[in-house]
Parts: sequence; structure tokens; C-alpha cells
Amino acid sequence: MIDHKSVSRREFIQTGTVGAAALGAAATFLSAPAPAQAVGANQRLRIGFIGPGGRGLSGHVIPLCKLRKDGAPIELVAVNDVYDINAQTAIDTITKSTGVAPKR
Repeated sequence: MIDHKSVSRREFIQTGTVGAAALGAAATFLSAPAPAQAVGANQRLRIGFIGPGGRGLSGHVIPLCKLRKDGAPIELVAVNDVYDINAQTAIDTITKSTGVAPKR
């Protein structure tokens, strides 16, 4: 434990200056530009649905189908649900909207 009364004002300022310089150097390192990526990498998002059910259908599947139809770079590629009717409803919705049937 450091006794606060034993640290002089000069020592405190010197320590703070060194800390600020180190923080500045770290910020410069962390803000360096990212390496170049391969062309086309991360240009689209592939989405699968697990257990869409009723809420997932209206809250996720249908809005994402609309985004896809509007030109968003997404693919709705897979559906899985323990209830066959929920999975089939989501598959039918995606197929009707995008023209591509997702995997089950």
C-alpha cells in the first residue's frame, strides 16, 4: 500500500506524464489501419435461423426477407426448429420471398 503523503507533487506529475505517454503510444498502435482484406471477403452476410417459431418468423425472418428483396447483401441459408410446422413455415416464407430454398 502506498502512503499518499510520502509521494511528492513532482513524483506524482512525473508518473502521470509517463502514464499519459504510454497511453498515447498504445492509442497510436491500436488505431493503425487494418491489413488489406481479400476482395469480396465479408461482402455478404449468410444467416441461419434456429427455432424461429412465431416470434422469430415475424420478428426476424420476414423483415430479413424484405431487406434481401430490397437489395441488402444477405443470404437466408438455413432453418432449424424442433417443431416441423415452424421450420416449414419459415422455409416457405424465405423461398417465396427470395426464390431460394434454405437448407433444413
